[in-house]
Amino acid sequence: MSLLHLKCLWNVDFSLNYSYPLYWCQYLSFWFDRKNADHLVFHNTAIKVDIVFFKRDKMKTQVKKVYRRCVQRGSSNLSGVDIPSGKKLAKEFGYPSDLLKEIPASHWKTFAGCGNPWLHVKMRPKWRVLDLGCGTGIDTAVASKSLDKTGFVVGIDLVFEMVKASNALFNSYLCSERGKVSFLGAEGEYLPFKSHVFDLVVSNGVLSLLPDKRVALEDVYRVLKDGGRVIICDLVRLCPLPEYFYDLGDSWAWCMLGAPTKLELKDLLKNAGFSTIRFTWGKTFHYFATATAIGFK
Repeated sequence: MSLLHLKCLWNVDFSLNYSYPLYWCQYLSFWFDRKNADHLVFHNTAIKVDIVFFKRDKMKTQVKKVYRRCVQRGSSNLSGVDIPSGKKLAKEFGYPSDLLKEIPASHWKTFAGCGNPWLHVKMRPKWRVLDLGCGTGIDTAVASKSLDKTGFVVGIDLVFEMVKASNALFNSYLCSERGKVSFLGAEGEYLPFKSHVFDLVVSNGVLSLLPDKRVALEDVYRVLKDGGRVIICDLVRLCPLPEYFYDLGDSWAWCMLGAPTKLELKDLLKNAGFSTIRFTWGKTFHYFATATAIGFK
């Protein structure tokens, strides 16, 4: 058995016929074979736990599957566990009361945010805003309410059904804001925009879903204007996760396996080029906490 020794005591087992070229994932500190393997098995010599990481394409396939199911079932709570979700969750996060009333309850049920980015910024009417991983358009709607006719907001999402639902929201219930918004399907790591376009990028419960967070934040930095900012609301990991998390098929899609620590998130922003970084804790539960990180360009 041949082993490639990596940082942080990680080893990759090549006995399963993984092939070159291998790609280095800086955030998770491992190499992966994008060509032949559906997953890689790693062994952490420090804690004696075997861990399976799915390759990038398989991660995204799982994310699409889960969030497509959210739209089809009309709920972000697919487990049935009694936890805040949808409109109740948005209310706890402090979303505007007028928006809670204006958007129908059926649409709120698909809300799956990790915080309220709008508590951390004073919007300006002429801003250009990117909602990265817009879901069904809730944060896009908040942004559009603060813009005049010279400002606009673009929502992008990997899941076609989410983009379709976002369009339906504005076509049916927020018609007066329709001219300020547009939606498209796109990957978070490779943004289809020119450089220096946006004043603000918001990401609510999305960064943890992205396999290559370093590339994603570097591209966010690229599309921001000088003086622009990114606001990230997401789960933050507080400690190493138990082994059973790696056996849960949807654990990546629910922001758990991909959740960074506070230090990792701040390092990701710093390495992407953001000079000033602010961090705010939210609620803590079990192995995670909600948090908001803001990076200024």
